[in-house]
Amino acid sequence: MPADIRTLHNLLLRLGMSCGNPPQALLDKLAQNESEVASHFNDIITFARTHTVQGVVSDGLSFVSDAVELPDVESMKLAIEIDGMEAENAKQNKVLAAIGNAAKKRGIRVVLQKGQNSAALYPEPSHRACGDIDLY
Repeated sequence: MPADIRTLHNLLLRLGMSCGNPPQALLDKLAQNESEVASHFNDIITFARTHTVQGVVSDGLSFVSDAVELPDVESMKLAIEIDGMEAENAKQNKVLAAIGNAAKKRGIRVVLQKGQNSAALYPEPSHRACGDIDLY
């Protein structure tokens, strides 16, 4: 993987984690590299998927200027993927609530480890890829 792909990926990741208020230095760096983001879009998203941060990177893409044309088909695929991620997170939250309520009724104390607890720390919790449920 070329270093520039990692650099662009990390820039978008930092922008996505900025709670909608990124430092000007990040925005300036993005402005200098927007054409590179567009030309390496597929590689950046593929790299993000390998680290399950495509939702956060997608949030970072929201700071790309409207004048920059990202690949239509791949952008649409990513948007559909993020919609699915949001739906999966909503489903997992319902399952967690049901498990918590059932345990509480039986006097069992459970602690959620990682997963959805970590998602709560993200600017957009539903954009964290979810997987299994770890309870203690």
